Amino acid sequence: LRASAEVLGKGTFGTTYKASLEDSTIVVVKRLKEVSVGKRDFEQLMEVVGNIRHENVAALRAYYYSKDEKLMVYDHFSRGNLSTLLHGKRGENRAPLDWETRLKIVIGAARGIAHIHTQNGGKLVHGNRSEER
Repeated sequence: LRASAEVLGKGTFGTTYKASLEDSTIVVVKRLKEVSVGKRDFEQLMEVVGNIRHENVAALRAYYYSKDEKLMVYDHFSRGNLSTLLHGKRGENRAPLDWETRLKIVIGAARGIAHIHTQNGGKLVHGNRSEER
């Protein structure tokens, strides 16, 4: 909770940070906003989310619950964000991805989100209309 952090993006359910822990491990932390749920319900939901296994869904590594703050912790993937991967940055000496590779990425993401929607009897949704970078 005291780690230095960099904002990665803001979405419907909160802000996502890249955080460096005391042992230099890099993680992604989703700080949930305006989530008013009791500890038991939150822990049950985290158990469902924590049991999701799919090659296109980042696994939940840890969570934190308090009255005022709820956090979800995931592994950090060092390849960068999807937007940069798909579009590149101007001025870089990097060839943009070909359309076949882009299509594979999009299909993989869609499969991951579809898998999330099948969990917990179809009650679990991705629901992140984000503005993430």
